[in-house]
Amino acid sequence: MSNMKEKNEPVVAEVDAEKPIKGKEETIIKYALITLGGILAICVVALVVFLAIPTKAVSIGNEKITQDEFIYYYKQQADIILEYRDYIAPDVDDFTFLMAEYANGISYSQSAAQRALAVVLETYVLNDLANGEDPDFKYDTIELDESINKFKEDFENYATENDLKNDEVASKLYGCTYKTLIKAYTMSWIATKYQEDQISKLEANIAEEQMIEYYDTFKDDLDAVTVRHILVANFDVITGGDYTEEQLVAAKAKSDEAYAKILAGDDFMEVALAYSEDPGVAENEGLYKFRKEETDLTEFANWAFIANIGDVGQIETYIGYHIVKLAERTTYDDLKDTVKYNLAYGELTKVLNEIESSEKYEIAYYNGFYEF
Repeated sequence: MSNMKEKNEPVVAEVDAEKPIKGKEETIIKYALITLGGILAICVVALVVFLAIPTKAVSIGNEKITQDEFIYYYKQQADIILEYRDYIAPDVDDFTFLMAEYANGISYSQSAAQRALAVVLETYVLNDLANGEDPDFKYDTIELDESINKFKEDFENYATENDLKNDEVASKLYGCTYKTLIKAYTMSWIATKYQEDQISKLEANIAEEQMIEYYDTFKDDLDAVTVRHILVANFDVITGGDYTEEQLVAAKAKSDEAYAKILAGDDFMEVALAYSEDPGVAENEGLYKFRKEETDLTEFANWAFIANIGDVGQIETYIGYHIVKLAERTTYDDLKDTVKYNLAYGELTKVLNEIESSEKYEIAYYNGFYEF
């Protein structure tokens, strides 16, 4: 992603060039605009890091990114990772999960630090472009001031209501000082405005043929399916305990019985309510909509994404037996706006990657960066 040089005897390693998985809604601006009262207090790891790293965490060209500013971006990425934890391992505490290995010998915490660096770099590049390096773009300074003032007003009211100082609230909610928070909010606003403007311009030049080709190539990743679903578990859904061989035979027989009823034409919702051991069945009557990436039940997803509307199947996964009926699948027409945005975002990313790799945005680490 960029050139490197050493400062203060840094640990030499490549930065993970992977961009945050989602768009800017999930990175640059998400945590700056989220309701103050709903944000989790900063995790133990970030507090440890705050004490561990030096005054400067990294530099990007001539810009020195302080520990206070870097922790703000680190906390964004750590919180996104912890949202993922809530899905795959909800019983594991923040510290333990962030210290666990993510991939290639690095921890989730180190991954959060690498992703934070990618967001910091892109945010500074977007601000440089928005603030004069791209002569064809200008943002509304009055709109920016109004947005900042509204954020400050909401923030300061929250602090007053809780009998706290601004820095205390900023530290607890964002991991940084109030001054750093306002700087990050300002840069996030400008970066987002520039990105939105550029994507809008790029979208205008995308041909229908490009969109169709993109959808045909990635439709299994883009599409969502809606299924009717009955689960007969192969374990005790109340205690989580394993079934005996006898109980497993009974579970298979129960699944076969429900499947036979569906094939005979019985109402799917009625059978789901009578047979399904899915805890959510009483609320949703076994109806689910999901994208392929949103489930770890591989056999289930593979069936759903090759089936035709109205098909019924019985599938075994590691949690039991599933009786599934495909109700709907999104189409190109449903996803045209998403396809167009993704193509434009990809074009913008190519431009930004080229700028980020230039000497002007050379990255250097200060001691302590890898304390994450």
